[in-house]
Amino acid sequence: SDSRAAAEKGAAWLCHERSYRAGWGYNAFTGPDADSTANCLALLGELDWPIQPEDQDFLFRHWRREGGMATYDKDDAWGTAHWDVTPLGYLGLKDEDRQQLRDGFLKGLEVNRMAGGMWRAYWWRNSFYSTFVTLEALDSLSLKEPDFAPDASFGPLKVDNAFDLACLIGIKALRSAPFEDIAPLLRLLLGWQRADGRWPGHPNLRVTDPSCYDPWLKPIGIYYTDEAASITTATVIRVLSLLQKRSVC
Repeated sequence: SDSRAAAEKGAAWLCHERSYRAGWGYNAFTGPDADSTANCLALLGELDWPIQPEDQDFLFRHWRREGGMATYDKDDAWGTAHWDVTPLGYLGLKDEDRQQLRDGFLKGLEVNRMAGGMWRAYWWRNSFYSTFVTLEALDSLSLKEPDFAPDASFGPLKVDNAFDLACLIGIKALRSAPFEDIAPLLRLLLGWQRADGRWPGHPNLRVTDPSCYDPWLKPIGIYYTDEAASITTATVIRVLSLLQKRSVC
């Protein structure tokens, strides 16, 4: 199919034009990071392409004692465990490393849970993406989501952009919400699609200042928009594929 061919073309480029001996980075100048590496390994895994042990060892070295994966191997806040990086990073590990770190993963799962059943985000304005990837990982690992007590003070979830809305729909689908709860959100999301097929980007990505350890309480950093709409559109398609697989719509 066209989608398979496109995925293979992208994977081939990642494998042949890589900038670092182990791991991948946001670009050729920032150095390798666990987030980019986990996403690349997820693609290779979906295609059933071989995964180099050096890349999985790179992820393992980024695991932190507090229960989670650091984005960078640094001494500042960028070198501490970031939950929005952890779910995909944990899935990208070797089987034996996942087993060894299972208790730490479950500990981080509990520590990073927020009011209203969401999970902390270090690199994103809101917690929709971090919660979505957490539930994806739990589903992949056949782990039950921990129970949480509803917090009346949390209020309703509000979204104003396609990226967050897609993640919210994915969250509801993974929590087995009835289609009548998802349908109005899905109609809104499809209405935001542009004529060229893309969904518009929004200033969601926060390059959190390396001095900031808890941006979910007091964020410090610069927000960037997905100008090319690539991450946003890919996330929407990922969620639509999830709905189709789970026969939600």
